[in-house]
Amino acid sequence: MPLFPVLPLMMWGIAWLINQVASPWGTWGMLWSHLAILLVSLAIIVRDIVRLKTIKMSRAEQGGGHVR
Repeated sequence: MPLFPVLPLMMWGIAWLINQVASPWGTWGMLWSHLAILLVSLAIIVRDIVRLKTIKMSRAEQGGGHVR
């Protein structure tokens, strides 16, 4: 069985258990972890876009390949 369908259930269960002990912290912890993943993902996307643009510019300067 793939991990993808099970992981959200595990995270929900962990947040629920934390909320039983310290009420808002399980929910807030999941929120902050999702925000951190979002920021890391956006940083990787921006980094890759910059890398692709520099590759295209270097190819254009060398006169090789089709550049759009």
